Amino acid sequence: MFSNCSTYYLFVEYYINQLIHHQRYNLQLDVINQLGQRIEKQLKQHESRLTTLPRTEASSLRTTHVKLTRDYRLVEQQYKNVQLDVKRKRNLAEAKQRETVRLEEEEKERKRRGDTSGLLGGDQDISESAMKWQMQIQEDVSIYIYRTVCLCLNGIDF
Repeated sequence: MFSNCSTYYLFVEYYINQLIHHQRYNLQLDVINQLGQRIEKQLKQHESRLTTLPRTEASSLRTTHVKLTRDYRLVEQQYKNVQLDVKRKRNLAEAKQRETVRLEEEEKERKRRGDTSGLLGGDQDISESAMKWQMQIQEDVSIYIYRTVCLCLNGIDF
């Protein structure tokens, strides 16, 4: 399966990184969902308090409540868009990996038959370059998630 030991170690490192990134991503989702639940709860509590206040007092607070609710819904929508974007990028990376495996199998079959022309022209190691490419995509996705969540949550006081 692997042409040399360094490819094997790169492969193992890649899958360990995948597991770590997947766990980190799920942890980030859990934290964001918990924060969202707390915000929803606070918005509902604030809304119920508004019903007990006199009209003059409630008027300015209601305006603030509407603005906060609207801002939260915008952040919530951005969060859902980020989730969809991450899912799309992961699917793309998985498709690329499947294609790489297919190309590797074709290359092995050509070598087995003695055909030296090959798809990639010689000794280029498909596994190594594919794993590096996927590790870069995973890192890009992680950075994108982190930056987007920071932007979405910037200024929200908990």
